[in-house]
Amino acid sequence: MSVKPLGTKVLLKEIKAEIKSEAGLILDNVKTGGSTAGTVIAAGPQVSSVNVGDTVYVDWIKGKIVKVNDETHVIIEEEHIVAVLDN
Repeated sequence: MSVKPLGTKVLLKEIKAEIKSEAGLILDNVKTGGSTAGTVIAAGPQVSSVNVGDTVYVDWIKGKIVKVNDETHVIIEEEHIVAVLDN
């Protein structure tokens, strides 16, 4: 199944970062500062500031979580993307 966002919406896949405590325990589902990194999978026709394949930081709680091919993604408005990371 493919998903094509409409308007100014963007489909992202979360980049899972492994965060360890001082004791070496892996902490799962930890979000820092409300923003999370993701990779742009698809973008609506009116999106102008990001391209497919870009790595971005977004205000993750502003998005709609969806399942695509049994993987968790988020659909978010372009305005909730806070930064594009240079590769």
